[in-house]
Amino acid sequence: MLPQLRHAVDSGQLPAELARGTERVLARLPALCGPDPAPALPHGDAQPPRSARSCSARTRRSSRVDAGFPGRRELWRLRAYFAVIAVAGSTVFGRSFLSRLAAAVRQYT
Repeated sequence: MLPQLRHAVDSGQLPAELARGTERVLARLPALCGPDPAPALPHGDAQPPRSARSCSARTRRSSRVDAGFPGRRELWRLRAYFAVIAVAGSTVFGRSFLSRLAAAVRQYT
């Protein structure tokens, strides 16, 4: 993701302090992303809603295939944040992504 970060920085729309914080998060990605997922289900078997279900006479449980995903959701969005900031950072829409990126940096540093 460093090329996307550089593009956002080069656009002049990403403040230097936020760029440095983002670099710290990117350096920690291997630790933040957790272990490599073990193969479990062929593509499509868990669709929708990407969960494994078990039913019994009394209970119905649903367990996510990747239970840790909610805690890492913003990591998946970083590339999109960089792109919007680089392309539309001078607009109201683009500037709204600066706060989202800053929140992600706070969450993961």
